[in-house]
Amino acid sequence: MLKIELTFNDFAYNEPPPNIVWYGKNEDFFSFLRIIYKLAMKNNQIVELSNSESIILINFVKLVLQSSSIGNKLVSISGNEVKTDLSCDCWKEILKMMLPVSLSKGFQYIDFDNDKFIEDANWIISSSTELIE
Repeated sequence: MLKIELTFNDFAYNEPPPNIVWYGKNEDFFSFLRIIYKLAMKNNQIVELSNSESIILINFVKLVLQSSSIGNKLVSISGNEVKTDLSCDCWKEILKMMLPVSLSKGFQYIDFDNDKFIEDANWIISSSTELIE
């Protein structure tokens, strides 16, 4: 199960808030790669995620992942919604960056820092199941 937490007050992996931190086991991220692959292959794709058996959202209620021809917004926060709007090429970069976390049995985390991305918050994925400050 993936747990996705929006933090406004806590540092996460030495990154100042706000942060959107994804926690899960490698197999959870591996399953999620199918969604990322879909976004990386075709523009105008939208995936809306909310709490389910496989995803828990903390401090927000909806996550929208979108691919568009000129998208470069890694994280935008509006009320109780977090949105990511990236081009297919940017989603391919995310896919490549997530692959090691998906395949490794050891602890890993990735902070998606990239000059191409505009962000309202840091986006971090972690193979831990809880916040490490």
